[in-house]
Amino acid sequence: MDINNKNIKIYTFKLDIDNPINYMIYKYPECFDDYLNNKMYLQHYVKNWNKCYLFYDVNNNKKKLLELVACKDKLEVTYSRDSNYPSNNKKTYILQSLFEEDNIYIRQIYEIYDTKIYCNNFNKLHFAILNNNLIHILIDNFCKLHYMIDIKVTYKNIITWDESCKSKTKLEKYYLDTITFVIDDTKESNNRKIKFYEHFSDFYRTKNDDMIYKIIQEPIGDGYCLIEEIGKIRK
Repeated sequence: MDINNKNIKIYTFKLDIDNPINYMIYKYPECFDDYLNNKMYLQHYVKNWNKCYLFYDVNNNKKKLLELVACKDKLEVTYSRDSNYPSNNKKTYILQSLFEEDNIYIRQIYEIYDTKIYCNNFNKLHFAILNNNLIHILIDNFCKLHYMIDIKVTYKNIITWDESCKSKTKLEKYYLDTITFVIDDTKESNNRKIKFYEHFSDFYRTKNDDMIYKIIQEPIGDGYCLIEEIGKIRK
């Protein structure tokens, strides 16, 4: 890949679960400046703390393709600007849910779950993340809409709670950390058929023996991977 090619654009989307700190620094440049200058102490207070999902583009702040904020309740995040806490030298930010039902890259999230069962957007995004549907939807739509050069997914281990049960169940699972798309917007979509697999064995169990495949992102052991379907084997 020619990194000097001005036609190439790199979009990296980051998912933060129950961690508004990174998002606040991303969202408000003054927070980032304070952080760099060691003026902002990481002591913070969060009012009405509840589960939240924050999904945003960390590379292209001037052209946001996606910016999802899903909170059960409004979040009030207060930063202390000195070593004393609580302090009068502080700044407060309000986080409220921001959904993008009409966004061409993710709108299927709001279509795949029956609204009679999952009654609000927070729950829809919650289950989309738990089931990796967010990853599949993003890859499918980016490949349909862009000339795709490369894709990369990173995972992280998170302990969370499955609130679909009557009693909360503790879950320890790997979830999306970042997903990066490298595209050339000057060319028409090459409609690459790339799929994400949570386990490499899932690919082998479901692959079509009549098809040619290419590994886009190598797994570690039986870990997650990206596989491209190239075409049928000529007989």
